[in-house]
Amino acid sequence: MRILTAVTSAALCVAFTSTTSLADDVEDALSLALDAYRAGDIKTAQEEVAFASQVLSQMKAAGLNDFLPDAPEGWVRELSEGTGYATTALGGGSLAEANYRRDEDGTDAFVRIMVGGQLVGAMAGMFSNTAMLGTLGQVRRINRQQVVIANEGEIQSLVDNRIMITIGGDATLEVKESLFSAINLQDLARF
Repeated sequence: MRILTAVTSAALCVAFTSTTSLADDVEDALSLALDAYRAGDIKTAQEEVAFASQVLSQMKAAGLNDFLPDAPEGWVRELSEGTGYATTALGGGSLAEANYRRDEDGTDAFVRIMVGGQLVGAMAGMFSNTAMLGTLGQVRRINRQQVVIANEGEIQSLVDNRIMITIGGDATLEVKESLFSAINLQDLARF
């Protein structure tokens, strides 16, 4: 799990432009694709459609930030740099992460949401195997959702068999459970 944390934290260093400029890029790319198609330039048409598709994926990924819970009372929440984006560094999918800090004692936590991609697919295989799941930590339910609590207190859960939620840091388990409870899992499953 620590490797997963290190890899996703490294991937969070990527940032993208604003949604407004991305929307213009989509229109421009689709217009260029249509022009190229009409001119018989299939290669350029494919490239422009692929570019528009990638930009749309980035725009959708930005919506993941809406599912990150607000900071508990007395805590501060900061979105990780480059959060809410489509990633290829982790085998595809989308990623959002927020860091939470309580100033009075420096206690911290993070919430990471990953949708789709090869890494989430591999974890889905582990979550569907009850024997293997038990080796990851203590299996419990929070708000009727199955979670695994690792020995170091990290919470992991798989929503809709394609969305991985990880909550970690040095905060108490109670704080991590409250952060998990604050995520709207029903709406997240429709993302």
